[in-house]
Amino acid sequence: MARASIDIGTNTVLLLIATSDDPPLPLDQRSEITRLGEGVNASGVLSGAAIQRTLDVLKEYRQLIDSYGARVAGVAATSAARDAANGADFIARVKRETGFEVRILPGEEEARLTALPSVHDFARTGDPVLIMDVGGGSTEFIRASREALEDVQSLNLGSVRLTETFFHHDPPTAEEIAAARAEIIRQLETIRFPLGVPEMIGIAGTVTTMKAVELGMKKYNPALVHGSRLTRAEVERQIRELYTPRSTEQRLEIPGLTKGRADVILAGAMIAAESMIRAGCPELIVSDRGLRWGLLMDG
Repeated sequence: MARASIDIGTNTVLLLIATSDDPPLPLDQRSEITRLGEGVNASGVLSGAAIQRTLDVLKEYRQLIDSYGARVAGVAATSAARDAANGADFIARVKRETGFEVRILPGEEEARLTALPSVHDFARTGDPVLIMDVGGGSTEFIRASREALEDVQSLNLGSVRLTETFFHHDPPTAEEIAAARAEIIRQLETIRFPLGVPEMIGIAGTVTTMKAVELGMKKYNPALVHGSRLTRAEVERQIRELYTPRSTEQRLEIPGLTKGRADVILAGAMIAAESMIRAGCPELIVSDRGLRWGLLMDG
């Protein structure tokens, strides 16, 4: 029987339908930007519009899952639902309108599930890897090996949160860029980056989008992205390209950059670049397999 999993993130709702093989083979993958976390940093609640956008996508996913006759292995919500005062109300409404049983994941459980596919695909026996997960509302650094989840550190620093907090013009001003970078550096100073980790792995939409931009993809192809390399020099080149300055509409002219990412990609790229600098990482492995794959592997 096919199995399905859904990751309800701050910016994106991701669906995976795959076989029951080990490892699972993807049958269908969908990614829709609903911006569930829009305004949460300022208001503390999920807005009605953001909830409705997300529900509309989840209803479409329900129909697709049913068309495959797939079993739902797991549906999880992360930073936006975790931070919002009405997160539980949102989960209850999802249950009523779609039938999905959604878990709001605690940070460490999210990290464990997020790490599973990267450790499976890229960690050598006995050697830990450092996983960087730049999300919409938060950024996690996970040290893990095939034997254990060794360390998890999280920052309230994500592409959507940083954009909403600091970028009040389109394109942002030099002063806004400087203030955002200073905040990234300030928060990264609290992270204990491990020494001697042989590989750094980047997951989630910011990193996969930057690889798609580097490859000039007009249509996203996960097979070309997963397992590829992204250098710090390329990340910094893209930051310069994104801020030339370019408005959100002008950024959409860049192949590989899609609507819904164009307004937050600069902030996400800045988080990735500064993280790589602080970790002493000249390049990273790009993983297209994050939380939804972990949910499937665990369920």
